[in-house]
Amino acid sequence: MGIGPPIGLVHYENRPAGLAQGPRGAILKVMDSARRQRILEALRRLAAPSPSKDAVLADVKLLDDELRAPSEALPGDLDHYLRRRSYGKALAYLVGGTPEAGTCGRGS
Repeated sequence: MGIGPPIGLVHYENRPAGLAQGPRGAILKVMDSARRQRILEALRRLAAPSPSKDAVLADVKLLDDELRAPSEALPGDLDHYLRRRSYGKALAYLVGGTPEAGTCGRGS
């Protein structure tokens, strides 16, 4: 007889599809969904092959404006990635992936 996870907890392999792992999921659920969607769409456009210069400038401005928005703070890691313009890491974070380690020493 093996010991499993405590009753009431869902093992990460059995979580519903699309649910972000760990505490990040709870943090992202608290974030304003319209704001999260704006950021996610801008990051996806920036990741698209060959975006136009005007589109890149518009999306970078949108992301900069989101960082300066006084309404609410962004989750710590997302704020960190956006301030450092690590847009690939920010996108991975928002879709529930694991961003690659960087050179700033954070998270190592």
